[in-house]
Amino acid sequence: MKHILLPLDGTEKSLQSVRLVKELFDPKEVEITLLTVREDYKSPQALYETDKVVKETLPLLETAAKKLEGFTVKEHVGFGPAGETILEYAESNKIDTIIISRATHSGWSIFVGSVAVHIVKYAKCIVIIVPEKEEA
Repeated sequence: MKHILLPLDGTEKSLQSVRLVKELFDPKEVEITLLTVREDYKSPQALYETDKVVKETLPLLETAAKKLEGFTVKEHVGFGPAGETILEYAESNKIDTIIISRATHSGWSIFVGSVAVHIVKYAKCIVIIVPEKEEA
């Protein structure tokens, strides 16, 4: 089974990667991990602070997970610089493919364009960049 990582930043644009997964992959052939990186908390100082931040972040991941009904989905909240945190997660969890949306300019990570470039440059797995789509 292939393991796909979907980094999400809290914006509607970042959910385009969820739609792409549904179009391209059979739920029986892939496992999905939804990852949000909180750059605003480089490393929470205490366990209670970590728990608080994770609880406030989970609704984003849960919303995306509902859109992936039928898929095996895990949810994870990371802390630190987005690009490095995504790559570290991918490497330590044997991710086969990272699917990330390009050009998101709001949400928790303002620099997703530069994050996507960083991931493409340094990832040791396949990276798929989902272009921004114009709304009709």
